[in-house]
Amino acid sequence: MKLGKDIQKILSKTYEADVMIEKHIGRYDLAFKTDDAGNPVLLF
Repeated sequence: MKLGKDIQKILSKTYEADVMIEKHIGRYDLAFKTDDAGNPVLLF
C-alpha cells in the first residue's frame, strides 16, 4: 500500500517518546505509536 505525501510527511517527523498520537488528515483519522526515540512505529 502506498501512503500519500501528506501522511509520509507526518510520519517522517520525530515526536514525543512512547506515546500514542492521533491526527486528522483530510478524510482520514490516523493514530500512531512512537518508540523510545520518538519515531512512529505503529500506524492505525
